[in-house]
Amino acid sequence: MDAQSKAVAWSHRIVGSSIIARYNAAWIKDGVDPDAVEGSSNQPYEFGDVHLDWVAYEPPSGIRTAYFPLHTD
Repeated sequence: MDAQSKAVAWSHRIVGSSIIARYNAAWIKDGVDPDAVEGSSNQPYEFGDVHLDWVAYEPPSGIRTAYFPLHTD
């Protein structure tokens, strides 16, 4: 925070599975799944300093992660 209580930096760690790695591992760049961090890497706010960390973690065997289905009802 600066003197006017404005946020000047953003630090965010995301831990989760990589759905992209199951389908096209070539999309992962520099060890980061762009899909896993999309909501944090494309901030609508301006920060002077941004640190984003992604930790790949697959759930225990038998629990599969996937995209949320889109409903157009």
